[in-house]
Amino acid sequence: MFRERGVRLVMVNDGFDSDNGEGDDFTPFREIMAEWYARDTSKKIKSMFAAKAKSGKPTTSTPPYGFVKDVNDKNKWLVDPEAAAVVKRIFQMTIDGMGVHTIAGMLAAEKIERPSYYLGSRDRGRHKYDYDRSQPYAWGRVCCKVS
Repeated sequence: MFRERGVRLVMVNDGFDSDNGEGDDFTPFREIMAEWYARDTSKKIKSMFAAKAKSGKPTTSTPPYGFVKDVNDKNKWLVDPEAAAVVKRIFQMTIDGMGVHTIAGMLAAEKIERPSYYLGSRDRGRHKYDYDRSQPYAWGRVCCKVS
């Protein structure tokens, strides 16, 4: 099947490279075992995440906007009051029937920092090093002009 589709198969541990010839009689079995191993590993990882979630532990190392890590327990998140207030407000505006662009415009007009800027400027989360410092209030994909 690999040859039919022009795919090169390289098995480093077995010293096999499909570009160097036909291989040996065990090549198809190695392919099957490699596929089985990958699927088995995937199942185990999914199972581990499910068990972690069921026990109430976070399944990611970075808390979402609205939470902070507890300094004494890496598996516990605490509410970040400032960001949580913004999250609650966004939920309420949505319940009140406002659309995404209206909400983004209001938050930008009120100069409320967008999540990536908020987290990055406080040296937290995955935005520590890659947030746009020039547009702290640009909520959404479209930058909202704020005067």
